[in-house]
Amino acid sequence: MASGLVVATLSMASASAQEKPKKGFRLGPFQVSGVAPFTAGYDGNVYNTPVAVGDQAFTIVPTLQVLLPLGRRARIRSTGGIAPYYFATEKSERHTDLFGSTRAEVDVGPFTPFGGLQGARYNQRFSLEIDDRIRRNESGYSFGTAIRLRRQLTLSASQSNLTSTYDPEATFAGQPVSDSLDRKTQTRTLQLTVPLTRKTSLAPWVDLIEDRFLAAPGLVPLVKSSRYGAAFEFSELAFFNGRAAAGIRHFDGNGSVPAYDGPFLAVSLGMPFLLGSRLQLAASRDISYSAVPAAAGPEVRQTYVAGTYGATISFELPWKLQGRALGGYDESRYLPLAGSDQSLTTPSEHGYTVAAILLRHLGRHLSLGGIMRFLNRASPIANRRYSDRIYGVTGEMTF
Repeated sequence: MASGLVVATLSMASASAQEKPKKGFRLGPFQVSGVAPFTAGYDGNVYNTPVAVGDQAFTIVPTLQVLLPLGRRARIRSTGGIAPYYFATEKSERHTDLFGSTRAEVDVGPFTPFGGLQGARYNQRFSLEIDDRIRRNESGYSFGTAIRLRRQLTLSASQSNLTSTYDPEATFAGQPVSDSLDRKTQTRTLQLTVPLTRKTSLAPWVDLIEDRFLAAPGLVPLVKSSRYGAAFEFSELAFFNGRAAAGIRHFDGNGSVPAYDGPFLAVSLGMPFLLGSRLQLAASRDISYSAVPAAAGPEVRQTYVAGTYGATISFELPWKLQGRALGGYDESRYLPLAGSDQSLTTPSEHGYTVAAILLRHLGRHLSLGGIMRFLNRASPIANRRYSDRIYGVTGEMTF
């Protein structure tokens, strides 16, 4: 579920590290831009528990994007940020997140080879099933090449490697989270990009994924899966802008995880809406590994379908005001192993979020206003149900 004062709702269409900065300034050869959403107020349920504990809280997430052109044929793109989370009395929840990535690419005839590095340190609720803020470290690298074919077709092949490790002292459902979730994930991707119009492209692709678990007592350490999907990609000048991807996620199962063939979604799409307003849609649906031991036996790894769906409507008002209304729904549905007693499978849960934001534009670089957000989770397990409310001051700085 959502974690504390979530400033992501303020800016759902943040720029990607792969994009050229849209605003900002030049600093010598560098093109620099940044955004810093912030929220300060009251979090009515800091720990996401049935008996709520509230506290005053503050967070700000400054993120910087940098583009360094190296002549006409090479470039380096980087993004990074720092996110302090402050709680007035619940000192155990104070933490600071760090994240960053960089990617270099060069054009050599019809080829564009590329490579990149990424790293992060979070202390957040990273999944729908765990309400504790748990430290998570990520590090990884990627490489590949894109080939420009006839009629502006582009074929790309790449590989990414990501290592995720968790606080070895953190436990969930009676066992260390790191035992269940520490892993190295290797993803090999083959993608074809087909321009449909000057502003729209179709990109079918295949992902071959290997998750190698680092601590797997009694469990199969390697799980293989795949994705088969296609994405519509829209430029900022199109009626739609962003990306909408869908396809099939496949797990053979082989006794180590439940077999699965089902849909996945990855949508971040903006468009004009009624009476001059703007609609932003965000959705994700895919398989996640669970920290809960599987009911089918200690040698089986539990998985669940995690889905989050949200919509934000933004509309301009007189006196340089802007309103935003947000609605969201999330769910977790655990998958039983074939032939096992499904009554022993962890029950499904769901929740919803509604929020309203009113901002006033104070010049080109600053917006300031108020936020109210309500969240509720329903679960068959009594100690998993909770509700939360957040209200306070929120805003965004851009440069």
